[in-house]
Amino acid sequence: MTFKTKEKMSIKSKHISAAIAIMTAANVSAQMNNVIEVENEYAPIVADANKINVLPDVEETKVNPGNIEYATTPQPVRKYIFQPMWAAQSDATVKGAKKGFAELGYGNYNNLIGRAAYGIDFTTDDQLDINFDINGFNGTFDNFDQTSEWKRRFYDTSAGIKYEHRFSHTSSLIVDAHYRNQSFNYQPYSIACDPTDKQVNRMGGINVGVTPYNFGAFSIGGGLGFEAFSQAHANYASDNCDETIIKAKLLLGYQLNDDMSIDLGIDVHNAGYTNEDFTDYTSFNIAPHFNLEKEKFSLKAGLQIYATSGFSSDFYISPDVSFAYMPSKKTKLYVKAEGGAIYNSFLRYNATTPYWLNYNQEKNQFDQLRSAVGIKFTPAKGLYFDINGGFDMSKNRMELCLSNWTGPISQAPLYNDIVTSDGSRFHINADIKYRYKDIFELSFANRLNFCSTEGNNYAEEVVLGWRPVIDLDWNAYVRIVEGLRFGLSYQCQSFKEYDDAYYNRPTTNNLGAELSYTFPFNLTIFVKGDNLLNQDYDHYMYYKAEGINFIGGAAITF
Repeated sequence: MTFKTKEKMSIKSKHISAAIAIMTAANVSAQMNNVIEVENEYAPIVADANKINVLPDVEETKVNPGNIEYATTPQPVRKYIFQPMWAAQSDATVKGAKKGFAELGYGNYNNLIGRAAYGIDFTTDDQLDINFDINGFNGTFDNFDQTSEWKRRFYDTSAGIKYEHRFSHTSSLIVDAHYRNQSFNYQPYSIACDPTDKQVNRMGGINVGVTPYNFGAFSIGGGLGFEAFSQAHANYASDNCDETIIKAKLLLGYQLNDDMSIDLGIDVHNAGYTNEDFTDYTSFNIAPHFNLEKEKFSLKAGLQIYATSGFSSDFYISPDVSFAYMPSKKTKLYVKAEGGAIYNSFLRYNATTPYWLNYNQEKNQFDQLRSAVGIKFTPAKGLYFDINGGFDMSKNRMELCLSNWTGPISQAPLYNDIVTSDGSRFHINADIKYRYKDIFELSFANRLNFCSTEGNNYAEEVVLGWRPVIDLDWNAYVRIVEGLRFGLSYQCQSFKEYDDAYYNRPTTNNLGAELSYTFPFNLTIFVKGDNLLNQDYDHYMYYKAEGINFIGGAAITF
């Protein structure tokens, strides 16, 4: 394989057969400020197919943590089709509410979706949630240069269980366990490819955490977790390499008075590998903050302090500051200057593309700055705007590498190469949402990105060719009559053009539609179409999206 570089790149011939892990203590953190209902109803929220949230009051915007969405437009097998969000969220949760959900659908390309979940309330303070998901496809696709066809399959199965015990109105013990299996085949570069093109990604973990518990002016929370990722078959780069991660989180807080508080977050992250070419490491992240909350404004002032030992000895500090001012209840002005570490684990690579390949162990990404200046406002009932812009600057930013596949490596399947590079990004975002009762919803998410890479061995087109410059995600839903709903979706991603046409990526233009009807006895039937314009674009790098495709099926709550 040859790479277009500014300097000659040193490639260590390793072959990762993957291993991954990340503790999802975020599951605990995400619930820290939630008000938990005594009685719980399983309310299925449809991923991707229903991206329009019930319009909130103007609230703080979360800055994208250093990631730009790559052109990985989901196929319908990754889009659960059930009903618009209002149907799952409009009714207040009441005792005796339905807690079960099941869904099954099938379409051309042998597209399959299935999902089942059930929630059990043992007592008013103890709840168990169980879920199972499967989606996949098996069909004939054009190869990357459209010179031939190949048989492609991909099946993704996951299961999880979560137990929650509420100590008080604000604090809970949460225990979760989960497992995921991805079974697929790689695209052959040529007919001379290694016949070992199959792969199975396996990942799972267990996490235990406590959302912050208050006693007087003090609060404490945290969690422990273990996760692992491995691949069943060695790939081109190295022998099998499993990754396991143990992660611990501690959150401490103290309320100085009614308006002011301080808090301290401590994260410890230990990664271990089974391959001798990869070095174990431990990282530490400390985040102290001062918080001020007033009627018209709020301030968070702090730092993200990151250090690691083992594979590398890095030490970084970034700001963690945000300020928001509300001139009225319907308008918020905000400024953010944040940063912090993002772990370049195998699990992160796999979330970007399951066809990933990594030749060399990479340092963790550290965002020296993630900034945003913006305004959120609601000029009329049901109408909501969020307009912002900012600048990001990162060390060891994860990138998809556009490789020239030549020489002996052309005997191997097509992988998506993962590398890292230092880089920056200027971005402008505009989100517009409108909702009229439970009859009509619109959302327009618009992103404009200008990315650069600095001081690296890679030419810009090698590592930035897969980052969209324009990224649009538009959705509309309408309730035609009681129970009958229709939706449209449109995604567009366009990329920078380079002199060398090899590095120019096809524009994503994906029009989708869905129609569903819910009977009075809680049965929903649905049909959904995707890529209705029959456009040629990549699902993952080098891996083509399906042509016009449909899925039909049924879902039921019980």
